[in-house]
Amino acid sequence: MNRNIVLITAVVLLLALAALAFAVFRTPEEASAPIEAVPLAIESPGPATAPAEPATVEPAATAEPTATATPGPTATAEPVAEPIATAAPEPTTAPEPVVEPAAPAVFEIVPAESQARFIIDEVLRGAPVTVVGVTDQVAGQIAVDPANPAATQVGQILVNARTLATDNDFRNRAIKNQILNTRAPLS
Repeated sequence: MNRNIVLITAVVLLLALAALAFAVFRTPEEASAPIEAVPLAIESPGPATAPAEPATVEPAATAEPTATATPGPTATAEPVAEPIATAAPEPTTAPEPVVEPAAPAVFEIVPAESQARFIIDEVLRGAPVTVVGVTDQVAGQIAVDPANPAATQVGQILVNARTLATDNDFRNRAIKNQILNTRAPLS
């Protein structure tokens, strides 16, 4: 009877160990399409208001020359020119230039020129080992306003965890399947 209990316990432990090994070391899902940055919604400081157009000065109406009769031996009328009255144009000031707030400069992470990496120090078979995991599947945007550095915006920085790779396939599978759970749907 003891022998049967030991045998059943060994079979259960073996099945549990096999299930655990399958969960940890199964082939992870393939990486999705290349990752793209989520565009930033850039906040603008508000619409710039343009100054009102300067009023144009219209010259005043000019008086037309009139003819007047002068008493004299002959009754001819001669036109007499009266001085023309014109309004002096008012001095106008040049309109002030509209200063548009500069749009922030948007910088985007270039995956081919970037990397996301992690470093883990572990003890493997009694010897200290430094493990480095790397991927170039990184995307994101940063908007920098040089006139107002406090208004700098950092968008979502995305890393495709399915493409992380170390120097060991078993470790890669454990990281992707158990540690980072790359099979879980994104929420």
